[in-house]
Amino acid sequence: MKICVPLKTDKIKELKAQMQKIDTEYSDKVSIIEIWFGEFFAEDILENTNDVYTYAENLLQEIFEQRKNLNNYFPLLFTIKDKKEQGNFEGTLNDKKEISRKIIAKILEYSKHTSNNIKNNPDYLDLDYNFDDDNLYEFFEEIKRTRNSQEIKNKDFQLILSAHFFEGTPSFPSLKNRTQLMQNRGADIVKIAAMPHDEKDVLTIFRVAENFKRKEIKYIAISMGNIGKISRVLTPLWGGEMMFASLSAENASANGQMTISELYSLASFF
Repeated sequence: MKICVPLKTDKIKELKAQMQKIDTEYSDKVSIIEIWFGEFFAEDILENTNDVYTYAENLLQEIFEQRKNLNNYFPLLFTIKDKKEQGNFEGTLNDKKEISRKIIAKILEYSKHTSNNIKNNPDYLDLDYNFDDDNLYEFFEEIKRTRNSQEIKNKDFQLILSAHFFEGTPSFPSLKNRTQLMQNRGADIVKIAAMPHDEKDVLTIFRVAENFKRKEIKYIAISMGNIGKISRVLTPLWGGEMMFASLSAENASANGQMTISELYSLASFF
């Protein structure tokens, strides 16, 4: 099982300290570090930032340099979440696009200097798939064109398209259709996370995971909350790409998320 640890802070010093903690204390358990990059673009921060894109470049430089300073190599997963995704990003849609471009560019820059023994550990960008926003459809197409023109390899970069359903779990046919749309837009990995109201909703997520596995679709499938905790153990064991676990209960980035030790212990049992 690949365990991915979300780091949700708007302070670069704290972020670097958390990366160091993972390296020092959990290198045998953690495979990927998730950076909630949107946290650095909350409203109060943007009000005091003259050049948002230079600010983003400088942050990315510090993050990638910190990774180089660690004793162990961890692929990085960047995500930009706004309020509806339970994040604090307050920039515009154009800001999100331009910051995403800079993330991809920085991933490619550093992949050129990565040693061969870790070449098959790509970095990731996770973008919310808003099914009602044509502007983002266009942007996903742009990413596909960029990848094709620059011959960006999957071993260097992978795009995760995410659909979160915080109010409930859609039906299996609905999730299946949405998954197809996400694949059509260039997702290397499809991520579905939904809040269950009962055990039947959890079973829907298991059914989605089984469908992904059977069709050889790379996926992350999560049933959130306490009812859905078992999905955080079983879906990655059924072929899911990774699962998320926090440094501590206080650092959890989602409802029902377990700590590294909890998830690792349960996965080891299975």
